[in-house]
Amino acid sequence: VKSQDTAEAAQAIREHAPEAWVISFQNGVSNLETLRGALPDGRISGAVVPFNVTAPTPGHFHRGTAGDLIIGPDAPESVVDALTKADVGVQVVDDIDGHLWAKLLVNLNNALNALSGGPLRDGLMQRGYRRVLTAMIEEGIHVASAEGVDVATFNGRHPQALLKIMNKPDWLYRIIMDRVVKIDRTARSSMLDDLELGRGSELEYLQGE
Repeated sequence: VKSQDTAEAAQAIREHAPEAWVISFQNGVSNLETLRGALPDGRISGAVVPFNVTAPTPGHFHRGTAGDLIIGPDAPESVVDALTKADVGVQVVDDIDGHLWAKLLVNLNNALNALSGGPLRDGLMQRGYRRVLTAMIEEGIHVASAEGVDVATFNGRHPQALLKIMNKPDWLYRIIMDRVVKIDRTARSSMLDDLELGRGSELEYLQGE
């Protein structure tokens, strides 16, 4: 479920599986707090999905970007082992909060992509689009700093490094995109899917933070 449904999902877990170990792979930085408040006796772990997945048609899931799953240090070893045996890339980190904030800053692009209505790559190829995204990420970095959060890297790059890349002119950014930043030409944000399907969005849990 997405962030706006976390409280309801936590209540269902409390009623039917109160002893379950819950690992949140959700976007945003508030889900762990919500889960721990609703499941005071539960075991709650944080995690990050760094890649983009959308559902272009029912039963069809498309992965448009790359990266390993990131899991906090308190997650059960059995889960990490199962993912590793299934050939799923996994990194176990000491500070999951820093990684959740790094993903949040990247996810600020979701709302912008939903407004543009096209593939992520098409938007990023326009300097005006990148200037808006840069302004949002800069604000997010200031908020994280004020909260005392040490923002981690995302797929090997710190958000500050992303800002430097996005400020390049279009012709130079296009070269960098083709060589360094790997985004499928059809990839788009799941928020755009939600908008088109009339579902609620995670806006309040991304920009709202």
